[in-house]
Parts: sequence; structure tokens; C-alpha cells
Amino acid sequence: MKSMLRLFCVLPILMAMQVQAQETSHSVNQESNSSRSKWGASYFNFASTEVEAAEKGTPAISTYNYLSANYKFAKDQRLSLRPAWFMSSEGVNGRGESKQSDVALGDLHLNYSNYSLGLLPGDWELSGQAKLYFPTSESAQMKKTIVYFKGELISEKPLPGGWLLQYTAKPGYWFQSQRSFRNEFQRTSYRTGLEETVVDARVNKWGELNHYFGVGKYVNSIFTPKLEVGFLHEWYYNSEQVFRSSASSNKLKIAPNTEIHVSRKLWFVFGVENQIELNDSRIAANGWQNRDGQSIKLFHAPETQYYLMTFLSL
Repeated sequence: MKSMLRLFCVLPILMAMQVQAQETSHSVNQESNSSRSKWGASYFNFASTEVEAAEKGTPAISTYNYLSANYKFAKDQRLSLRPAWFMSSEGVNGRGESKQSDVALGDLHLNYSNYSLGLLPGDWELSGQAKLYFPTSESAQMKKTIVYFKGELISEKPLPGGWLLQYTAKPGYWFQSQRSFRNEFQRTSYRTGLEETVVDARVNKWGELNHYFGVGKYVNSIFTPKLEVGFLHEWYYNSEQVFRSSASSNKLKIAPNTEIHVSRKLWFVFGVENQIELNDSRIAANGWQNRDGQSIKLFHAPETQYYLMTFLSL
């Protein structure tokens, strides 16, 4: 009950910041059909906060945003240019540390969308996107990234009774100029309580795959609840300058959410996402444990976040 109360307390905070981002083919299809002009514009925002932070006070909320200039050159195809930026609010993080509000530039990217790639066996409808990210953010420049490519394939199968099955695969590949980078950041010292500068070396990521199944139910014209279950895989370079226990990271992803349709031009997705680290997990005689011998729990606060996506056609 307490978790549900916290969830409904966080929701209005997220919506007040006009959160949004990360499209699905279904969302962009609505956008595409609502405009008769070849040119259009839209806004996307993805806002999230850690459940652990929400339990410790007023949580810091992180948002990823971009404006999109869209050109529809065919019935089901679109090319978009998207300048992006990050914003974070004042509040506490999962460790209980106070964070100040901040604004930072994201990576400018070019997006090609095709909402009708074909029909797969079993009447699965296939759509996709291809995105090319340029290193305009401070993070990408620090890592000396050359360019980042991300694909997205979505297969959907409508079922009787308003049900929907979906499989989504999002592969990504980084073209990096070096295997590792110098990371410098500010943090509050646990011992003195003062701000300190930390400098260390970290390895660059070269690939990832985020893929999951979804089951949704059309309830009415406003709400469409869905459950998504899948995996997130990440791969890193090996480097003599950095000690790393594993060159890869593998997580189990569980994300119950619901679409909230306000109008044809404005809708949201609100949900909770749990990512469970699998690299250091093992099956023990007394249950599933991590390498420290602690039991792994579903929706454990440090591994769970609330999120809200907003989709707006301008």
C-alpha cells in the first residue's frame, strides 16, 4: 500500500515537469496520421526518478528531451532531425544525497522511421526506426565518441478482445575513437560532507541490445495497460588502464505501465521499471542470490524507477 501511495505522489510531479520521450511505432503512427502536411514538429520527454530516492524525501527527477523537425516523404516513412537536452530537478538521489537542478546538452540525432516494413508470418505487423547520434553532448565528447547508431524493430499482433502482443528489439553500436576515457565528476564526501572532485578511468561501451515482449489490453479510449518483460545486454571494451570484472552487463527488465491518451496530439506512458543485474547472480540452495549472498527481490527499491513518457505533436 505504501508503494502505491508513493507512486501516485510521484506521478503528478513527473507530469508537472511535462515529461516525455522514446517513441513506439504506435505513438508515431498517431502523430503521422494527425498531420496532412509533409512537414511537422513534435516534442518528446522521458522523465524518471529512483524509487529509493522517493522513499527518502523529495526525489530528484531526471528528464531527457528533444524537439523533432519531421519530414514525411512517403505515406509511412519519415525523416526527423532532433536536437536533445537533459534537465534534472533539485532533490535527493537514491543514496540520500542532495542534488541541484541542472541543464545539459544531449546528442543531436537523425531519425528515419518506417511504420510499414511488412507483414511477418502469423500476421505480425513490422515497423522500424534507424537513428544516428552525433557527439554534441559533454558525455560523448568526454568519451571521444565518433558516432552512435541505434536501430529499433517492433513487431505487433492485435488479438480479439482488445489485446495486443508486441516484441521490440533495440540494438545499438558505438563507433569509438578509444577504448577508455578519463572520467571527472563532483560528489559529496561520505566522511567530511564536503564537495570533492573524483577522477578515474572507465571503459567505453561498444554495443547494446534492449529487447522485450509486451502484452497490452485496450481498456477504453484513455487507458491501455501493458506488461513488458525482457533483457538489456551491454558490451564494453577491455582496457589495460581500467580494471573491470566483466566486459558485459546483463539485466532482466520488468516494466508494468499504462498508456494515457489525452487527445490525438498528446498522450503519456506511466510505469515502473525494475532492472535486475544478472552478471553477479547465482542460484543457491536457498534461492536466487547475488554475489554477496543477499536474496534478489523483484522491484527492490535500488533497482527500480518510476518513469513517465510524454508524446506531443506541435
